[in-house]
Amino acid sequence: MYTATKGAQASMAKEKKELDRFEKNPKRDMQIITKLMGIILGSVVISVFGIAFLSMIIFDSGLRVNTIEELSNFADGIERSLDDWRVTVESNSALQAESADIARATAFGDSQTLRTILTRQSSYLDVEILAIVGSTGIVLAGEGVSANTNIAAVSVIQSALRGTASFSYEGIGGEAYAMLAAAPIYYNGQIVGCAINGYSLTNGMLVEQIKNSYGCESTVFKNSERVSTTLGSTFLGTTLDNQNIVGAVLGHGDIYQGE
Repeated sequence: MYTATKGAQASMAKEKKELDRFEKNPKRDMQIITKLMGIILGSVVISVFGIAFLSMIIFDSGLRVNTIEELSNFADGIERSLDDWRVTVESNSALQAESADIARATAFGDSQTLRTILTRQSSYLDVEILAIVGSTGIVLAGEGVSANTNIAAVSVIQSALRGTASFSYEGIGGEAYAMLAAAPIYYNGQIVGCAINGYSLTNGMLVEQIKNSYGCESTVFKNSERVSTTLGSTFLGTTLDNQNIVGAVLGHGDIYQGE
């Protein structure tokens, strides 16, 4: 009898315990809810961070693409401007070289007549360097380069005095760096001198034009030396230290992308 009663009690206790699992227990329910909320919040946070990270990757990639495209368009615009300048200096030099009055005055070394002609031309020719050079490389008359200056060492002058019109970027007279074009002047079938036209690349006009047109800073280099910049006068005369840029851009004429 005792054994049966004890067994029945154990069975009832077990059934009660099983039933207790389904009864409401505020404390236990709160723990379950807290755990579920933690899991849900954790998942949300992970998802948010994952989306943000992916967005940053996409944004960074898009930013790089946009930057490269903008720089490419910027470079194309500058190249077109320089091409226009080149057409101007080359056509001006050619027209001056074909002038009978200039040819005659050059042949006879008539500097006064040449000065009169150049003064008149400088009022409508959109250039900063304008000169007539004799057969020995001495300036007979000029604007932007003084008369009697020996510029025989300038490569475009050498080419023109040998009979070949030419173009270059180099220094001339007191101008450290310029875009230049020269054409030979003939008189009675003989080369008697040359006409030269050019734009200064050190007076700040080009870099300011670039900044106003494209809203960005720019620098003109002569080899690796900064000769004009919108970054401030303290940078003038300094050199470009990044050899990767020097090699790629100045050495090979390639586009450089990097820091």
